[in-house]
Amino acid sequence: MRYRVTAYPRLRIRSGAGLNHNVIGHLPYGSVIHVQDFRNGWALLSSKINHEGKWIEGFVSSQYLAPLDELNVGVNIDPRNPVSDVPISTLRPLHYVRFAYDSRQQDVESQFNFYDRILNDCAVSGITPVIVLNHQTWGEGRGFNWDQMHNDINAWRSFSARWLHAISKIVERYSQRSIVWQIWNEGDSASEAAVGIPAEGYAYMLDIALMRIRQLNPQSVVISQGHVSGRSDYWKTVIHHSNSANLLNGLALHPYGISGKHNGAFGVHGNLPDLVNRWRPITSLPIWFTEFGLCGGNAPMLPESTAARYAAEFLSACAELGVKTAIWYGYATGMHSCRGALHHGMRGDLWNVLKEYAQNRASV
Repeated sequence: MRYRVTAYPRLRIRSGAGLNHNVIGHLPYGSVIHVQDFRNGWALLSSKINHEGKWIEGFVSSQYLAPLDELNVGVNIDPRNPVSDVPISTLRPLHYVRFAYDSRQQDVESQFNFYDRILNDCAVSGITPVIVLNHQTWGEGRGFNWDQMHNDINAWRSFSARWLHAISKIVERYSQRSIVWQIWNEGDSASEAAVGIPAEGYAYMLDIALMRIRQLNPQSVVISQGHVSGRSDYWKTVIHHSNSANLLNGLALHPYGISGKHNGAFGVHGNLPDLVNRWRPITSLPIWFTEFGLCGGNAPMLPESTAARYAAEFLSACAELGVKTAIWYGYATGMHSCRGALHHGMRGDLWNVLKEYAQNRASV
C-alpha cells in the first residue's frame, strides 16, 4: 500500500525498527512510498530508495505516514445548457458530476423539481453530485451589486444571511442524499466566471454555512470554494478569520495552466508537483481539483488527442501526489467548452481517458 510522508521537512530512514538503529537516509515531506510491513510502530519500505546516489532500504516511523487515498475522477456539467445537459447514466463509471444550484433569480423551492430529476439520476447511476452553493443559488440581480460589494465586509455579511436561508432549504431537502457541498466558487479572483469575495467575508460565509449544513446532516461532506488565483495568502487569511475551516472535508483548487509534470505542456503557470507542495505546508485538508482542463485561449482549437494526453498526464500526477479528486471542466458550466468530451459526445479520446482512469482506480 502507498503512503505519504507527513513529517516536515523530512523523515529519517533507519537501518532497523527502532530509535536505537542508525539513520541511513531521509525522505522529504510529501514523498510517496510503498510499505511492505509494519513492526511495532515502524514501517518497512517495500523497495530500495535512491538516496544521494545510493540505493538504501530501511524503516521509518509509521506515525509520520498517511494512507494515500485513491484518486476520484469526475466531470463538470451544466444542466441549464441544452448542449451540456448530458444523461447522467452516460457518465458512468465517473465518481462525481459537479454543477451549481441555480435558482434562476427565484426562490430556491421553485427549482426543486428540476434538481430532483438530476439527483435521482445520480443516485441510480452511482455517481455523487458536487453541488456548488454560490451567488447563482441566491440569484443574480436580486438586490446586490457584486462589483460594489467586492471589498465591503458588511455588505457580504448582509448577503450571507439571505444566502444562508436559501441554502438551508436546499440542504434540508436533500439531507439524506449522498452529496458533496461546495461553498462558493473562485471567490479569490473576481472574473466573468465568478464573483469575488474578500477572504474575511468568505471566512464568515464558510463558518455559518458549514455549521448549518452539519446541523442538518452531521455526516455531510463539505469542501471549500475552488481557488483559481494560485495565491495561498488568500487561504491563510481565511484560516485566520475562520472558526471552522479545518473542519472541512477538502480544500479545492482550480489549477488551470498547470502541467502534470515539470516542463510539461500547457504549464504556463507552473506544474502540479510545485503547486501541491506549495499548498501542503499550510493545510492538512485533502486537496480537491474541482475544475481542471484546457479552457480559453487556443484550447478550443487543440486536437482532442492533445487534450486526452494532457488529462492522462495530469491524472497520473494527481495520483502520485495524493490529490483526493480531479474533476474535468469538460461539459462547461455556461462558459468555455474545454476541448474534449463535448465535441465528440461521450466517444472521444478524452472521455476514454477519464472513463478508463475511473475504472482502474475503482478496481484497485
